[in-house]
Amino acid sequence: MKMIILGVTLFFSLSLSAQNHYGTIGLNFSHFVEWKKDFYHRRATFSPGGGTMIGYFKEKDKNGKVKARYGFDLDYSTGSARVSSGGLGGNATRILDVKKITLGFNYYPLNFRVTPNFQLNFGARVSARILDFSEGNFTSRQSGLPNTYGQIDGGNRFFDAGILARAALKIPIGKRFYITPESVFLVGLTEAFKNMKSPAGCCSIK
Repeated sequence: MKMIILGVTLFFSLSLSAQNHYGTIGLNFSHFVEWKKDFYHRRATFSPGGGTMIGYFKEKDKNGKVKARYGFDLDYSTGSARVSSGGLGGNATRILDVKKITLGFNYYPLNFRVTPNFQLNFGARVSARILDFSEGNFTSRQSGLPNTYGQIDGGNRFFDAGILARAALKIPIGKRFYITPESVFLVGLTEAFKNMKSPAGCCSIK
């Protein structure tokens, strides 16, 4: 059975905009929550992670209103998990550190100007994994048998998706340019840890 993880990511970024074009750079903070729990002799702990992002965005205006906001970003994100299972006859422990770079497409169809310089945006993000530095290991102990050790291969799910909420404040620094502090909240499902509960010796993270 796969483990589906609910990922929550909060981006803090700074944008430099000229007209309706935005260059963005910032930090992200990730937290994982197991969506489907299995309590039978199994304990799972997920640790928060961090990372960085850089992106390019564009806004389409009509009659002074933002009709759409869209763009691409490169995101480096991390996270870790420790899963142990077993009983009196033996146990197994798996530890995995996820480190990946994804290329994401972000689209905001719902946009609101609360004030002339303060925006709220709602949309979705689809991302593809382009680099993976994940690594992990497992240890298996069974009564009457030698201990077993091994590596867990990296390889997260190739595609992920989630919903976005953004709050941004434009600060003018001239006639055409703005500095825009912003926070972006991303909630989505990922299978980065889906095989962490497989028996020791046949673990592969995909």
